[in-house]
Amino acid sequence: MVNFKKLEDGLEKVKQLAQANKMQRLMHNPFRYLSAQFFRTVFFPISKKGTLRQADTFMGYPLSILLPSGMDIYLTGGKTHDSEIRLAQFLIQFYKNGNLTTFIDIGAHVGYFSLLVSCIIEQISLNGRIYTFEAAKGTYDLLKQNLKNRKNIQVFHNALTDEEMDLTFYEFPVLYSEYNTLHVEQFENEKWFQKFKPEKNIVKGRTLDGIIEEFDIKNPLVKIDTEGAEAQVISGSRELLMLQNPTIIMEFLTDETKNEGHFKAFEMLKEMDYQAFFIEKDGTLAILKDINKYFIEKGLDSDNFVFKK
Repeated sequence: MVNFKKLEDGLEKVKQLAQANKMQRLMHNPFRYLSAQFFRTVFFPISKKGTLRQADTFMGYPLSILLPSGMDIYLTGGKTHDSEIRLAQFLIQFYKNGNLTTFIDIGAHVGYFSLLVSCIIEQISLNGRIYTFEAAKGTYDLLKQNLKNRKNIQVFHNALTDEEMDLTFYEFPVLYSEYNTLHVEQFENEKWFQKFKPEKNIVKGRTLDGIIEEFDIKNPLVKIDTEGAEAQVISGSRELLMLQNPTIIMEFLTDETKNEGHFKAFEMLKEMDYQAFFIEKDGTLAILKDINKYFIEKGLDSDNFVFKK
């Protein structure tokens, strides 16, 4: 049986550290805190290279990360943005409630959420499956290394989009790797962009409908975090969305210069009779009535919303 209490207690510790001040984080693990700050403020500005380190996650399994990216996982054992803590809580509650749903992680980065779901469903069912996608070549190599021993996960180096074709994918230096994207134009006015230009790589684009057909996947739970390509992912998932009514988790940004793809995907889902929900602190869902009002009231710059029919 899954020890859900242990997972919930571990996530609560991540939350407490996320809310802690600098001195409290320092005292929690002085060596890690000081070394992480050194890599961010001294080593990276000089070398422009990441430093490979192992983070001990609250799930009880390690993740390899490239500092200074992933510092929150390295220092606290988990992702610390409020939206990411609540998303982790939602995933724990989702499977705690008896769901055996296949998990599809689109834009998995180093595999944090895929690892969380893997740790849960391997103890619930031998048939539980996770399909994990990452388009950035450098990040994919790290993702594959992190998840290589997870028997219930298949890892793919693909961009999910609206048609099967080769695509140009833009990859930033490690400090900004969370912004790796198909749509680099959204970052061109950022101050850091002039100093840290992306590298262009070719990646094979696939549709989620094609993946669903190839692996005969039924009614999955789908997480989408693709830095502006959300509408393309939804467009390439229409058959799945119309015939199977899966639950969708999608990141949404408030910045109007970066959320065009998010907003289009949001509207497309509404047109297919999906209702948007926000995630409460305990992982339960509440109806999202006004997205702009929600962000103002919560004081957030981004969040993960859940869409259900």
